[in-house]
Amino acid sequence: MGCDIHMYIEYKKEKSSSWVNFGGKLNPGRDYLMFAIISGVRDYGKEYTMFNPKGLPSDLGGFTNAENLIYISDEVCDCGAEVACTLKSAIEWEKYGQKITYNQGKATWVTHPDWHSHSYLSYDEYKQVVYKYYSFQDRISKLEYKIVLDIMKSFIYNKCSVRIVFWFDN
Repeated sequence: MGCDIHMYIEYKKEKSSSWVNFGGKLNPGRDYLMFAIISGVRDYGKEYTMFNPKGLPSDLGGFTNAENLIYISDEVCDCGAEVACTLKSAIEWEKYGQKITYNQGKATWVTHPDWHSHSYLSYDEYKQVVYKYYSFQDRISKLEYKIVLDIMKSFIYNKCSVRIVFWFDN
């Protein structure tokens, strides 16, 4: 089992204060060189790393935020750990840095225990990452990360703010 990226394009229009998700969760492919460049994940050496993880933005869009959480259920659920967990599990995960969200005093959500190195990049930052990534000759035929940049550029052209939000799994 390897490490994968969970990537989300978020944008907002000129006068809006809310970030909106575009396209759901993206997985442009498992590539440990890219993971090293984008936020120092996986061991390629620090000379490859351009940005250290920043955590999640404080104004994270609703869809992306929900993707990072697991529902805390009062009952044992057979719907899988990706969807729900018990309060007992959430409290155990909290000991290792996961955060529990409360709604009207009741524990409702917990951040996913297997996800790490949360971060986000602006269009200009991501553009730097992509150019460095594609400076390696063997990456020329892998277009997925460049296509994400092209989508982000379309939002800039249409007078929107845009960013990618991402994290990794174990």
